[in-house]
This record gives sequence, structure tokens and C-alpha cells, in this order.
Amino acid sequence: MTSPEITAELSTMIEKKINFPDLNISPMLLVPFVENTFKHGDFSGKGFIMKISDENKTLNFYLQKIKKQRSKDSLSGIGIGNVKKRLEILYPGKHELNITETGTDFTVDLKIDLN
Repeated sequence: MTSPEITAELSTMIEKKINFPDLNISPMLLVPFVENTFKHGDFSGKGFIMKISDENKTLNFYLQKIKKQRSKDSLSGIGIGNVKKRLEILYPGKHELNITETGTDFTVDLKIDLN
């Protein structure tokens, strides 16, 4: 997936491309990422980008947000850690999770092979 830039003109972008609606993932797996977006995100004219697709029976989940100026470290809670553990247990060797955090933004790029 491409990584679009969040600009001042962009408040929120949600893109969904589902080709295999019968594919399932573990319940509530993505919730901590979305929850952190609202908990730690800066919505004063900035918003977030979220993309989800299932190309070639691989779940692709991408989330980028601008962090609040005085937000605590988004990775310090237990939610993200629990997702990492669940991915290792449920999808060993079949997932790739990249989390990038800078002083201003937070990006999640998750791929799960559902074959």
C-alpha cells in the first residue's frame, strides 16, 4: 500500500477494498489501533488515514494519524502489546506488523496472510 501524507486539508480518509468478504480475522484484533487513533490523535484539522483491503487473501491494514502535541507515548499502553502477542499466537509466520512513531505521527502497517 502506498503511504499518503496527512495534510492540513485532509481531515479523515477511510478506504475499504474487500474482495473476499468470507475471510475472517480474530475478533477485535484491529480495535486497539483504531481506539488509539481517537485517544491520542489530533483532530484539529488533521484527522487520520485508514485503509483496509484483502488483496490475494492477505489482509492489509494501514493507519496513519497525527499525534496530539502533549500525548503520552502511544506505544506505552498494553493494547498494542496485546495485539503483538495475539498475532504471534494466532498468525505465526503469517503476519507482518510495522509500527512507526515520530514526534508528530504514528503509522501502523499490518499484513496477515489468510490463506
